[in-house]
Order: sequence, then C-alpha cells, then structure tokens
Amino acid sequence: MKCPNCSGKLEKFHSQLGAYLICDACFGHYFSEKNIKKMHKSGYWELLLSKSTELKNKRKIPCLKCQQTMSLVEINHKEQSVEIDLCKKCRILWLDKNEIEELQPISCDLESALNKEIILKEIDHLNMEKISKAILAEVTLDEAIKSVRLRKKDLISREAVKQQNSKYRTIDPMDFFDVLF
Repeated sequence: MKCPNCSGKLEKFHSQLGAYLICDACFGHYFSEKNIKKMHKSGYWELLLSKSTELKNKRKIPCLKCQQTMSLVEINHKEQSVEIDLCKKCRILWLDKNEIEELQPISCDLESALNKEIILKEIDHLNMEKISKAILAEVTLDEAIKSVRLRKKDLISREAVKQQNSKYRTIDPMDFFDVLF
C-alpha cells in the first residue's frame, strides 16, 4: 500500500496502542481514533476534539477505509496546536511525522489541573442551579408573604368597617321607648 503523502510504502506495525500503518519514507501514519483514545484518560480525547477547529484542507489525504478526503483539524494540546487529518465518518487519523509524539498524554499534574478545571466548571453550574432554586424559593416566599399581608389588611379593613357600623347602629323606636319608660 502506498503512502498518501509521499507515495512511499506503508508498513503495518503493532504497539501497546494497537495496529497502525507507517510510511517508511516520510514516517506519516494511519491511526484509528480508538488507539489514540487509549493514550489519554477517559474523555480527554473527546475534550480535545470538542475544542478543535476544522481548517481549510490544503492537501487531499484519503481515508484508508472509505477513500473520502479527510478533514484537517487543529487540536490545541500542551499549549501548542497540532494539525491532524481525520475522517469523521470512519474515525481514522493520518498523522505526519512527530504528530503522534505531540499528542502524547500531558504530565499528570497538568492533566489533573485540566480535570480540576472541568470539575470546577461543573460545580459552578450546580451551584448556579442551587442559587437559582433558592432565589425562586425566596421570590415565591416573598409573594406568599405579600399575599398574607394583603389578606391581613383586608381583614383589618373589614373589621374596622364592622366596628364603625356598630357605633352607628340603628335603634328600633320601640326599644327606645322601652329604655325611657
């Protein structure tokens, strides 16, 4: 099989990450995305891809499986960007010489710092939900208090009207005569 980059010969190799094809001339290689995922902690590759940018493809590297032109994707990793070719359908990557090394896992400290950042964002999101619920509960409570105060004012007003009316109650003239005589 010929290299899509330089037409050199592609050789099949196996490593702890799985099988891949490497060019004996330019050292570019086809890799399965599942093999790249083995290099990183769970979910980290997906995080890198979610933050990646698709670039205008300057070259036409065909996918090993479906032969469609791969997308050129820029991945930011270890404070640098790495341009890789990716078939979004088959999840096959073409990596130029040294790109596999640039995609190696970052140090535990930096990776755990990134994981902490993700966790803190999730905590912030949860805290915002709790704050929103507390504000909503407070608003609901304020509305209930206002409603009780309005009812109380209404009852006080009605009682005042009753008392006012009782001061000036009409007297039956017969009762008046009974009191006098």
